[in-house]
Amino acid sequence: MKFSKLTVSVVLSVFLTYVETSQAGVSVIVNPANSEEISASDISRIYLGKKKTYGSGVAINALQLEEGNAARSAFVKGALKKSERQYKAYWAKLLFTGKGKPPEEMDSAAIKAAVAAKKEAIGFIDSADVDGTVKVVYELP
Repeated sequence: MKFSKLTVSVVLSVFLTYVETSQAGVSVIVNPANSEEISASDISRIYLGKKKTYGSGVAINALQLEEGNAARSAFVKGALKKSERQYKAYWAKLLFTGKGKPPEEMDSAAIKAAVAAKKEAIGFIDSADVDGTVKVVYELP
């Protein structure tokens, strides 16, 4: 089967675009006014519902990307050491037993806007979406 140069070029450019976007990092962000120290362990504990307040006693408002988002999958795997399926099952169990509810799901723009507006908010987004309205406290490659 012969492929035209145009077909090969299109397929190659789509593949390279996919590879480039799938390699993007994930940034954990907070409001620039938030001066709390946040470690990788804290981030894991926040997104597993085990840490609910900052060191100052202020309640944490954790936000996460919607299920199916590539940056969310990278975050869950890298920061939480779980697969999406394990993470979903983990939260289903906590929700069913009344021991917690998962962080609110939003798209990247909504997370960034909410974090910029609320000092207690924390979220994670694709590193390419970070701008001066938020402060990066942790980055996953």
